[in-house]
Amino acid sequence: MAHKGKKRISKKRRTQYLEMKVDGLLHGPEAVGRVNGRAIFVPRAVPGDELKVKVTEKKKTFWRAEIVNVLTPSPHRRKPPCHVFGRCGGCQWLHVDYDKQVEAKTTNVLQTMKRIGRQEISDDQIEETYKSPRKYHYRFRARLRCRVVAPGILAVGFRGAGSHRVVSHDDCWIYSPTIRRALYTAGRKMGRDLLDRTFTCHAALSTGEKPITALAIEVKEPELIAPLEAAFKAASAHLPLRYHIQSWETGECVSSQEPAHISYEVPSADGSKITLKAAARSFFQANLISNEELISTLIRWADVSADDTILDLYSGVGNLSLPLICKSKKVVAVEQNELCVALSKENAKDMGDKYEIREGEAEEICKKLADEEKQFSLALLDPPREGARELIPSLRKLAPEKILYVSCDPATLARDVAALVDEDLYELKRLRVFDLFPQTYHVETVVELVKKAKA
Repeated sequence: MAHKGKKRISKKRRTQYLEMKVDGLLHGPEAVGRVNGRAIFVPRAVPGDELKVKVTEKKKTFWRAEIVNVLTPSPHRRKPPCHVFGRCGGCQWLHVDYDKQVEAKTTNVLQTMKRIGRQEISDDQIEETYKSPRKYHYRFRARLRCRVVAPGILAVGFRGAGSHRVVSHDDCWIYSPTIRRALYTAGRKMGRDLLDRTFTCHAALSTGEKPITALAIEVKEPELIAPLEAAFKAASAHLPLRYHIQSWETGECVSSQEPAHISYEVPSADGSKITLKAAARSFFQANLISNEELISTLIRWADVSADDTILDLYSGVGNLSLPLICKSKKVVAVEQNELCVALSKENAKDMGDKYEIREGEAEEICKKLADEEKQFSLALLDPPREGARELIPSLRKLAPEKILYVSCDPATLARDVAALVDEDLYELKRLRVFDLFPQTYHVETVVELVKKAKA
């Protein structure tokens, strides 16, 4: 039975439009401005832009919006050279001039250290921000998704912005063209038996005059291994290419005659150069050219002597500690990744008893070292993005004279620094921002903490 009465009121909300000016870039894919005191987050905006935007999401402390029209473009805005920019998640700041990118990263780190770490960084505590000499094609390591879209044609790309969809590109602006050439050369050998099949590729490129490309290929179905091996084997006849192909479903694998490893040089504390090996799937700094300046800064700040014992937490392949071992008494390296452990042992094979590696989780081993009352002059930390929260209590108990913390996430760095300086145990001596990832919001930061003298 129908009921008479008032007309039903639609709950559909009217679209809201705003005009705003953009103030700065966030540590993320968005820029920020304010309207009536409310923060508005807008992707692909540039500081100085005057925009008309459409509100897409309302939160208690901020709103999100998307650009409808650029009313007045910022002087820092530029035309992105990549045709998939905005759809691909590989770059977020390709539309911002480089100096503004570096300025924003420095500002974001300092503001985060103040807001979360309760550290007001003075001018005499901060060293000049490092700018990558390569603005494009700087990545020597990349994780890519690949799909055979037609016989002889391989689509390669990163995941799309905010999605799991892969956006293919013909000429990526951030990783080395040598990697792309290796994949496309192999792709020309891929036939109908691989049509519409996808796989993940961990790609790495060595430095030097004749760089070697190493590829670690992951597939689900083991039946894809044989045709992929045939393609990459054919490509390796024309290129200095090494590969490892494995099914993550069964563990079955095949490899090139030479292991899928690369090598790169880093400066040493004695003024020489040392060569380190890494695998396509192991962790090492993606920007190997700029990694040399990172290591040089650590050598200068560490200032180790023959009596110093070093604790290297999250040691990887030895990137941070092996350059210091020549001038120190001993290095104790802590790493849980089996592949990195094997490579670091190979990298330190001439060091004898001076290099000791303990395999396992950094939190557990740091606690054991503290319980054993081990003493260290210097602790090096290069944790993953989530930081080192769990091992901070043990590190405080170990109380090394100096801590050098390398971080890829300003928020977790600030949180951990706040925990280390608590109760006046440590003080922050200096900080340096490194732009190792141009055209993205990602940033590397190094801080030096020194133990306070007892009153």
